[in-house]
Amino acid sequence: HGIDTVAGAFGEEVTRVVREELIPTSCLVGAEEQRERLELLLQRRTKLQGLGDCGKDYRDMAAAAVHEEADGFKGTDFRRGRFTDRTKAKDFEDLMVVAEALRSFFGRTMGVCTAFGETEESAQCRRVPLEMVQPESAARYLELAEALRRNWEESIAASKETRSFGKVILDRCREMKKAYKGNPTERESGLGSILHECNMAPMAAAGGS
Repeated sequence: HGIDTVAGAFGEEVTRVVREELIPTSCLVGAEEQRERLELLLQRRTKLQGLGDCGKDYRDMAAAAVHEEADGFKGTDFRRGRFTDRTKAKDFEDLMVVAEALRSFFGRTMGVCTAFGETEESAQCRRVPLEMVQPESAARYLELAEALRRNWEESIAASKETRSFGKVILDRCREMKKAYKGNPTERESGLGSILHECNMAPMAAAGGS
């Protein structure tokens, strides 16, 4: 709300007009929140597939500004958004972290090449950031993470699950770590099970159809 003059004129005799500005505010709910999340995932997938830089999204710039102000401009922890042995449930809400966890667990399996398009050389470097993995493989890990999220959402809708998505993935990672330790056969079986669970065919089969 403010008072202005017509055409920038000034003086007591000048006609003044009242201008009102409407600032829209909104809260994302339901389908809007899901669409927002999907847009962010599509941006990440585009980057991973090497399809070019879409430019900076205003949401990313706003979030970065808020974070810098909140932490007193001390900088960002480089470990954020990465999967480590200390990753917490809230961190797994980020599908990039889930994708890195999947690669960490299944990157050493015999089926990783057909399932995710890895090479024997790339499979040896399991601790590198997902952005440094070849784009086709990184997109496949992200696709599997998205499928796990959809399965969780369906379980929530059917009242079959009460835990958060992050807690579900954290518990699953703990179970896999315990089951796969020193047991490569179980790890191979686990890869097949999770692909079947998410209805994902190996890349060779998917490409041939």
